[in-house]
Amino acid sequence: MSLLEVAKSVDGELSRQFRQQKYKDDPVLWCREYLGLDVWRAQREIMYSLRDNRNTAVAAGHGVGKSHVSAIAIAWWVDVHPQDKTYVATTAPSSSQLGIIWDQLRKLHALAKQRWKDGLVDHPLPGYITGDNKWKTALGVELGEGRAPRVETIDAAFQGRHADYLLAVGDEAVGLSQGHLEALGNIATGPANRQLLIANPTNPGSF
Repeated sequence: MSLLEVAKSVDGELSRQFRQQKYKDDPVLWCREYLGLDVWRAQREIMYSLRDNRNTAVAAGHGVGKSHVSAIAIAWWVDVHPQDKTYVATTAPSSSQLGIIWDQLRKLHALAKQRWKDGLVDHPLPGYITGDNKWKTALGVELGEGRAPRVETIDAAFQGRHADYLLAVGDEAVGLSQGHLEALGNIATGPANRQLLIANPTNPGSF
């Protein structure tokens, strides 16, 4: 390899690291520049809260884009952190509800791939997302999973899942039991881990 080729390789890696840090610091900017999408004020607040706080709880009405922004946040999380140190775990009271975020994720994954093919961004999102709600690298290593665990397996739902950059998401959290939420929280204990709970606040007595 010539000195010019080495210089270009080093410059490219430094540029990649700069972009990754920039987008790690600003998920809304990542959304706009990488996905080509704008989010409204409350969605921006959710994304910045996720960046800045260990725990974020979102109570809002129907049809305001909670699941959509959660999927964007998951895609951002996976893109800006090292693949070998990153994991996303999501849960919801039912399989149909669980599928809402993952359907959104599949659309975002396809969008990023198309923008890469069109030359608008310098890379696609990693790997692929399966029909049973698993995000895997090209080598088949899991980056994330969505589960709606049966009652008798709640405690073991994500047992053993830990990562330096772990994001735990509970959709329709008002319908999740104490066991569901504790299982989710038990894996998000690292200093750079995050937990996001979203729900329509229909039951003030929920855990």
